[in-house]
Amino acid sequence: MTGLRLFISNRLEMLAEKLAKILSVPLASPFEKEIIVVQSSGMERWISLRLARHYGICANYRFPFPRTAVNEIFSAVIPEFKENPSFEPEIMRWKVMKLLPSCITRKGFENLKNYLEDDSTNLKLFQLAERIAAVFDQYLIFRPEMIMEWERGKVGKNDERWQAELWSGHDGAWPSIIRRDALCRVRRELARPKEVSHPAAHRESFLQKIQEPSTTLTNLPERISLFGISFLPYFHLEIFEEISRHIEVNLFLINPSREFWGYIRSDREIVRKLEKVKTGKGQEKLSPEELYLEKGNSLLASLGTMGRDFF
Repeated sequence: MTGLRLFISNRLEMLAEKLAKILSVPLASPFEKEIIVVQSSGMERWISLRLARHYGICANYRFPFPRTAVNEIFSAVIPEFKENPSFEPEIMRWKVMKLLPSCITRKGFENLKNYLEDDSTNLKLFQLAERIAAVFDQYLIFRPEMIMEWERGKVGKNDERWQAELWSGHDGAWPSIIRRDALCRVRRELARPKEVSHPAAHRESFLQKIQEPSTTLTNLPERISLFGISFLPYFHLEIFEEISRHIEVNLFLINPSREFWGYIRSDREIVRKLEKVKTGKGQEKLSPEELYLEKGNSLLASLGTMGRDFF
């Protein structure tokens, strides 16, 4: 069976029972482990106990986190895939810190230069590099298309421009520093060079490979279940959606309401929206109701923002 199936409930216990029922249909190979993607170790332990209560035992399961599961899918589809630790934020910050001093003298980096003027101990430089590396890490997952556009030379305006220049580096120094270090590490391990890249490039390569008729997909797992995940970036959701054309993918989500609640807004969000439309011509006198700013359940509006956006 292939396809993406969605199961929704306001109780985890109900979802766990549905998961157990689906998993009661065995995989083709008794040696293949059942994959259940979770978002925390606590959820892994909870669902393990629920399955053990249902079956009497919980064995031959794997509980990867979403990012690990996506990397395993990349590895199954892209022959040259190699996970690259050089693009982890803990490592990227040192690359950024190394490159920043040579960049801040250039046009567009004035704000960064002013910030680092009285930094005799390089503490500010380290903290700034750490923040920039964290932002780049978020871009790789939440804005992969933008990263790929930067590498092709297409950049936006204002703050995006200096970030793109920093990512690309002077004459491509930034990615070459990372890739050179990564390639050296791979050569030491495998004694031969290998293509190493970042998640945004892996995504692009995967989306191309999965469409090619000649691509071998026998290494993909037979079934993947995602359980109790409160939020998935579109990057990951897109990957799971693509492989659902070839394998069974089950998505178990908690939803506090069976009715559509995507228009519910908190008081704070409504105030911000009203402030924003005040500058719009002819809109300054519109009421929240006329702007379709629905309050609904105040608790759901204030605490359910992430889930609302995910749905």
